[in-house]
Amino acid sequence: MRLIDSFNWSPDGRRLLIDQHADDAVNRWIYTVSADDWSLHEVWHDSGAKRTFSPVNAQWASDGQGVIFIGDLDDRLRLYSLPAGAMRPKAL
Repeated sequence: MRLIDSFNWSPDGRRLLIDQHADDAVNRWIYTVSADDWSLHEVWHDSGAKRTFSPVNAQWASDGQGVIFIGDLDDRLRLYSLPAGAMRPKAL
């Protein structure tokens, strides 16, 4: 089962950011939804067998052109930036 952790609108109000995880915490997804046509876009999906739930949810970058999130991509919780259109997040 998938659970929504959080959702929030982009600074310009044109896109909704959705942070979602599986009930066993193994999988995590980050999506955006267009306010114009309600199209869904998967921004990020990650799977980790040893994952624990993060107490901090994904947020828009201040300019609305990317996403900031805490993840455990290298088995440690770190802050990551994922600019719009990027395929891999960057550890901050």
